[in-house]
Amino acid sequence: MFVKIITIEVVSIAEERCPEINSRLTGMAIREYLLQVGVGCPYEFYKCFKKVKPNTSYGSVVRYFWMLKKLGLIEVVGTEDRGYGIPRKLYRLVPGREDDPAWFRPQIVMYPQTKWGKKRYKWAKEKGLA
Repeated sequence: MFVKIITIEVVSIAEERCPEINSRLTGMAIREYLLQVGVGCPYEFYKCFKKVKPNTSYGSVVRYFWMLKKLGLIEVVGTEDRGYGIPRKLYRLVPGREDDPAWFRPQIVMYPQTKWGKKRYKWAKEKGLA
C-alpha cells in the first residue's frame, strides 16, 4: 500500500503582498516596495520593512509616506474600507518620479537644516543663519 503525502502551503494575503526589500533607507525601501506591488498602504509596507529594519516604528513609516506625498513622489489612489476604524489610504508612485533624487533623503529635501545635525543647527540659529 502506497501513501501519498500532499503538502499545501498556506500563504496569507499579507505575506503574498510582501516583496523582498533590499534597502535599509526608508525612502528608497518605500520606492522599491511600490515599484514591486503597484498600490500599497503604509501598514503593509511596515510589515515587510520590519524584516529588513526591525527597529522601525509604524509612526516613522506613516511620517515618510506623508513626506513623500508632500514632495509629490507618491499619490493617494483610493481608500480601502476594512469595516472598522479609519479606512486605509492606498498609495502609488507618481509616474515619471521613480528616479527622483528626493527618494534618497526625503527628510533633507523637505527640511534642509536637518542635515546639519543638532549642535550645528543650534549654533546657526544663535548666529541668525537658520
